[in-house]
Amino acid sequence: MYIINKRECLIVEMKVYIVNLGKYNEGESVGAWFNLPINLDDVRE
Repeated sequence: MYIINKRECLIVEMKVYIVNLGKYNEGESVGAWFNLPINLDDVRE
């Protein structure tokens, strides 16, 4: 989180974890963290 000025203006870095649900249901966690906005080319890798 970064504070730009004292007038309550904030930039918040958001991250999401995308997991392979099929592998998760089999007991294995296969996924990766991504910063928003997400570049779909990065997700495909």
